[in-house]
Amino acid sequence: MARHGNRAEPSGSPLPARQRIDLFIWHARFLRTRSAAADLVRKGHVRVNALRMTQPGHSLKPGDVLTLALPGRTWIIRVEGFAERRGSSEEGLALYTRLDGAGVDQGQSLSRLVKGEQAFPSEALAPKANRH
Repeated sequence: MARHGNRAEPSGSPLPARQRIDLFIWHARFLRTRSAAADLVRKGHVRVNALRMTQPGHSLKPGDVLTLALPGRTWIIRVEGFAERRGSSEEGLALYTRLDGAGVDQGQSLSRLVKGEQAFPSEALAPKANRH
């Protein structure tokens, strides 16, 4: 029986071709801890290419589209690459491209997300009675 564990990365490629969902969410700095990222996936708040994922170990590849239902906002992103380690917020921004057409600069939006602030002023929201 052939072993499948011998899948070596191509030589000269320091970064992996695939990465776990929870690791990617953590490396891209959407959540503060890897366990929080894994919980987000287990609870079904993450979709990969429009399919709901509940396994934090599911592999992502560059070009996959993720929909993240985070508290207070939903992000739609395309995976551009992976990191070997969790780096700065600038390095995290390089891992994905936003597809949801947010009018706020990515760096500004990410820093507000990390600080727990709203990405837009609450005055911009419709009154609760008018929201659908």
